[in-house]
Amino acid sequence: LKELITVMKSGDELIVWKLDRIGRNVLHALLMFQNLHEKGVNFRSITDGVDLKTASGRYNFRNILSAAQYESDLNSERTLAGLAIARSKGRIGGRRPKFSDEQWQQMGALIAAGKSRRYVARIYNVGLSTLYKRFPVTGIQTK
Repeated sequence: LKELITVMKSGDELIVWKLDRIGRNVLHALLMFQNLHEKGVNFRSITDGVDLKTASGRYNFRNILSAAQYESDLNSERTLAGLAIARSKGRIGGRRPKFSDEQWQQMGALIAAGKSRRYVARIYNVGLSTLYKRFPVTGIQTK
């Protein structure tokens, strides 16, 4: 979209299907449309009936953007409230850890005892790179 707007010139018209997906937020959309207006480019949204050439189109444009921002803000508030309630009940986000602290200690003990990471990875069904991250190789000199 940014690339398209940079090549548009006076007299061109940007036509979209729906207005509420045009910008990240109201301010972003308003700045984009200000840029279009300064370039002499008209904007129309087919499903929303917005045509910035007309006063009613500009009015509808602002109302639709405001409603979309309001809906987005409500959704964010609900999400944050839900996460706070879950935290207060002792739940934290994300999936449960695949391995307990005890299992990690067992893996570390096997590696310390001389077992290869590949062997430990096969036994515990864990990625080799995960073992290297969790138990880095120490004492190796590099050039």
